[in-house]
Amino acid sequence: MINKSYTGLRPDIFELIPSNIKKVLDFGCSTGELGGTIKAESQAYVVGIEIDRIAAKEAKNKLDEVYVGDIEELDLNSFGKNFDCIIFADVLEHVVNPLSVLNKCKLLLNDNGVVIISLPNVQHVTVLLNLIFGLWPQRDRGIFDRTHLRFFTQKSANLVFDNAGLKIDYLSRQYRFIDRPHKINQFAKFFAIPFLRNFLTYQLIFRLKKYED
Repeated sequence: MINKSYTGLRPDIFELIPSNIKKVLDFGCSTGELGGTIKAESQAYVVGIEIDRIAAKEAKNKLDEVYVGDIEELDLNSFGKNFDCIIFADVLEHVVNPLSVLNKCKLLLNDNGVVIISLPNVQHVTVLLNLIFGLWPQRDRGIFDRTHLRFFTQKSANLVFDNAGLKIDYLSRQYRFIDRPHKINQFAKFFAIPFLRNFLTYQLIFRLKKYED
């Protein structure tokens, strides 16, 4: 069964994609909603990789190529090189070795290409409150998704990127008061002053580039 929490357009990702891209690699493409929109808007050639066979089957109707498999086991060189944009939308927290994945994927990126990554932020206030009471919820979505293998704050993510030879070109944030979707979350951004910003950041969205040699 497809987890609906990981489908959809993802405007937070889409707004960071350069307008002049021609070739895109979307890891964890799900049902292809994001990649299909990219194709429609930019006429780019979009390759998707998805571990869920049911989601991948649907994505094949929207993207140019779709491959089924675990990104840590697939031969990534078989997908070609010179991608303008590589996307990891809520993916790296699900892999065993994010640094290894980024090192391999960087080789597929052209010199001026970008990597766009979204990550849940475990410095969020809901995580801290649960830990105070000795709790770690197991859920089907969000920060407490039971399938997460790795956990990130902004600083720990920065360290992984730096070790992979990637620098931050742009960082955006999604703010929330509480974990679940609720209309009260729309006001969180107004309280995101410097001291509270990391505690109200629910998700971090990075646009990265390769360090110049």
